[in-house]
Amino acid sequence: MTPQAKSRSQRLILVCVVAFAILLLLLRLYVFVHGHGRRGSRGNAHVSTATAPAAGPWTDRFGDGTPGFLRLTDPADQAAFRQWFTLIADYQAIRPKAEVPAEAGPMYQSNVQTTTDPATLEVQP
Repeated sequence: MTPQAKSRSQRLILVCVVAFAILLLLLRLYVFVHGHGRRGSRGNAHVSTATAPAAGPWTDRFGDGTPGFLRLTDPADQAAFRQWFTLIADYQAIRPKAEVPAEAGPMYQSNVQTTTDPATLEVQP
């Protein structure tokens, strides 16, 4: 086999591998957009219409601007969100005051006295 033929066959193999990778990425994108393979729907032949949007993931069933795919209709997703949110809240509660930026406001700064009357607001040195 000549060096040109070997180089050509190597390029052909590389092109085939890249084309296969692109095909797999496009397939994954299609599956993601159409919602197949979601957790909780595996093994179920029938998905109830109460948890799946009827007209696709981009519909806004409640008319409040939130697309249907962002709704936490699955109890497992709701529990995971609560756990994630409380983890963040717990960390912020125990965070040292020195790490809190000034933009966080007087509620999180130890040297600021909060009051309902703006005229009596004083900064402690």
